[in-house]
Amino acid sequence: AGRRSEAEFAVPGAPVPTGPVQKAWPHVAAGICVWDSTSPRSSSLIAHDGAEAALSSAMPPEYSCITWVASQQRLLCGTKTGELRAFDLRMKRWMQRLEAHSEPMRYCFVMESTQQVATLSEAAELKLWSLKHLELIDTIP
Repeated sequence: AGRRSEAEFAVPGAPVPTGPVQKAWPHVAAGICVWDSTSPRSSSLIAHDGAEAALSSAMPPEYSCITWVASQQRLLCGTKTGELRAFDLRMKRWMQRLEAHSEPMRYCFVMESTQQVATLSEAAELKLWSLKHLELIDTIP
């Protein structure tokens, strides 16, 4: 899964490699992949964070929660290390990362009417953030 054989994309007239030659695609190392299910398979991958992950030897983060901010075209993701990340679909890259909690993040809620984000850790620590800049507003232990 996540790998396609080199032979699938062979150039016509070029020799086809024999044996188990595999080519890794950038989204193999991605933690976030956004697909357009109405597009043809060859062009359905819209955005991913695998290019950044491919530059490091670290494994992609394990996301524990995700929410959509429609007004900003961003995905907000919480990780098992307590990090809060903002992935901008227009720019197709991470725009912001911050250490939100010292425990794994369990939930992330967007409240567009108040322009706030609420995050909740495994230790039941609730934090409120401004939606615009992801600045901490309040902590409720």
